[in-house]
Amino acid sequence: MRNFGEDGHCLDPPPGFSVSRLALSQGNMRLVHGGQGPTLILVHGLGGSSEDFFLAAPLLAREHTVIIPDLPGFGGSEKPEASYSVGWFIDVLQEMRRLLGLNRSDWLGHSMGGLLCLLLAARHPGLVERIIAVCPAGGHKKLPLRWRLMRSILVGRHGRLRISWAQPLRLYLPLVVFNQWSHLTRDFSRRFIARWHGPQGRLLERSFVRAALSIFETPAWPEVQSILCPVLLVTGSHDLVTTREQTRRLARHLPPDRRLLELRGGHMLPYTHAEELSCATLDFLGFPR
Repeated sequence: MRNFGEDGHCLDPPPGFSVSRLALSQGNMRLVHGGQGPTLILVHGLGGSSEDFFLAAPLLAREHTVIIPDLPGFGGSEKPEASYSVGWFIDVLQEMRRLLGLNRSDWLGHSMGGLLCLLLAARHPGLVERIIAVCPAGGHKKLPLRWRLMRSILVGRHGRLRISWAQPLRLYLPLVVFNQWSHLTRDFSRRFIARWHGPQGRLLERSFVRAALSIFETPAWPEVQSILCPVLLVTGSHDLVTTREQTRRLARHLPPDRRLLELRGGHMLPYTHAEELSCATLDFLGFPR
């Protein structure tokens, strides 16, 4: 069941969830929200959207008020001319929190979203109660050679891609991001590729490339040692995007009371391990299943 939104490819939210728009200084942000209880904010990764959490959200909403933004530049939110840097996204999340009237909240982030949540806690500790960082970016010490080569080959002088991403994405998403082929992989890939070919494709490319370059330039492990709140790190044993070695590097720089959980999967754990991830999250937040 699909509700075609601004980009023509938005899914209907899960049962019991609603869609709202929040007027930020950077344009309208699409928010999906539902449930009741303490606030839990879910932050998607690079190129993703609130849809990344649609399998896990109903389970989490049994105990929490769940708020899932489409970050500006992605999903059904506006895609303004902006830097799309890590610091810029953190400012966006702060503004979102202020406009929603939220104080200290629990945060769960996936991939780039995990990096944003960790740095939000390091830089603004008063805003974060607890963090769950799933396959978080930022654990690289320096860019692996393959990523440096990929950046030089794919990204041109003005931050635009040199080639059409349609065919590479069909291979990249199943083999690298998911590490498997399934109906989830197929549906995700179709939506993702359709967005790149849609009317906002060039805007999505701009935000994707700029955000990716900023992630490459922002190793988080030197900064996370200042985090004071409880942290649960979740890694996939077969993650080829943000490897378990990178997540373990983050863990070594966090306070001793942090937890590290490894699930047998790839990078897209919110899709492939939604129930397992939700149960671990609720346990960590004090709601044993």
